Amino acid sequence: MTVTAKDPKFSDKDAAANKDVTVGGYTIGGTAASNYVVSTTTPVLKADITPKEVTLTWSQNSFQYDGTEKTTTATVEGALSGETVTVKTYTDNKKTEIGNYTAEATALSDPNYKLP
Repeated sequence: MTVTAKDPKFSDKDAAANKDVTVGGYTIGGTAASNYVVSTTTPVLKADITPKEVTLTWSQNSFQYDGTEKTTTATVEGALSGETVTVKTYTDNKKTEIGNYTAEATALSDPNYKLP
C-alpha cells in the first residue's frame, strides 16, 4: 500500500530545515487501497529545502609586484536562471607584498546557495 500527498507546497522557496508543507489531501494506492480511508483535518507535513552548492571561478591569481594592493575575487556559477548570487565576504584576498597566499570565499549573498 502507498499513501501519496496531493499537491504538496512549501510556503516559500527559501532553504531551511523543518519547513511546513501543506497538501491538498492524500491518495491511497495498492491492491488493498479500497480497504482504507485517509482522514485528516489539516494536512501539513515537515520537510527540508537544502541550499544549492555553487562553484567559484577566481579572477586573476598571479600579479607582478608594483607596491600597490592586489585583490582577487570570485564569480559564482551554478545559480538558477534569473537569480544573482555573489561572494559576500572573503578572507586573505588583498595583498601588497610578494608571496604565496590563499584567498577564501567565506559567505554568499543568498542563503539559498552554499559554497563548495
